[in-house]
Amino acid sequence: GYSIVTFIPNDQAISNNRLIYRVAQLEEWIEEILSKEGLDDWSINWSNSNYCWKNKKRIDLCNPLLPSVFLHELAHALHKNPNFGDKHDGEWADIYDRLTNTYMVMRKVT
Repeated sequence: GYSIVTFIPNDQAISNNRLIYRVAQLEEWIEEILSKEGLDDWSINWSNSNYCWKNKKRIDLCNPLLPSVFLHELAHALHKNPNFGDKHDGEWADIYDRLTNTYMVMRKVT
């Protein structure tokens, strides 16, 4: 049968063992990851779309219930090409894979 797959923070990667239920907790989690990834000068903005603005050092997010979307946009921010804000190549996929393996765990909910 089918089951729902839910992402939760990786206990080994985040200093506190917590689930993300509220926007405030998500923002805390995001700030911690930005710092760990060397992007202390970046910010997030709650918007009506998801996008990485390299020139503004800002990630726009529209759904606080999907923390994996933040990691998707963070992979764009970490991509070495400064003009690569909305493309998905092998390097972007490697970065995204590293981020999800570092900061998230997948668990099945039945």
